[in-house]
Amino acid sequence: MRLIARIIFAVNCIYQLVVGAIFLVAPVFSIHLYGFPPSDGQSMAAHVGVRMMGVFLLLVAVISAMIAINPDKNPVLLPLMGLTALLTIVCWVLTLATHEMILSQVTLDLAVQVLILAAVVGYARKAGKLAC
Repeated sequence: MRLIARIIFAVNCIYQLVVGAIFLVAPVFSIHLYGFPPSDGQSMAAHVGVRMMGVFLLLVAVISAMIAINPDKNPVLLPLMGLTALLTIVCWVLTLATHEMILSQVTLDLAVQVLILAAVVGYARKAGKLAC
C-alpha cells in the first residue's frame, strides 16, 4: 500500500503543480477552462480568487511531493492531505448541488480527490495508524 500511496501522491503532485501554475499565471484561461461566461474573465475579483487558488494548489503539490518521497517522514502531512481531500470533495458536492457547475467540469479533480482520500485511508490502515 505504501507504493500505491506514493504513486498516487506523485501523480497528484504533478496534477496540482500544472493546474496551480495555470491558475496562478493565466486566470482568464482558467476561468474559461471551467466553463464560466466571458464576463467572469474580466472580473478583478475572479482573477484574484483564481490566483489565490493557484497558490493553494501549488502548496498542495509541494505537500504531495513530500508524501510521495517518504510518507513516513512527516506523519502529520498524510492526514492533513486526507482532510484537504475530504473538504474539497464536500466543496464540489455543494457546488454541484447548487447547480453552480456541472459534473463534467469537476470530474477530474473529484476523481483525484477520491484517490487521495483512498490512499490516505488505505495507507493509514496498513501502517496501523487508523483504528477501524
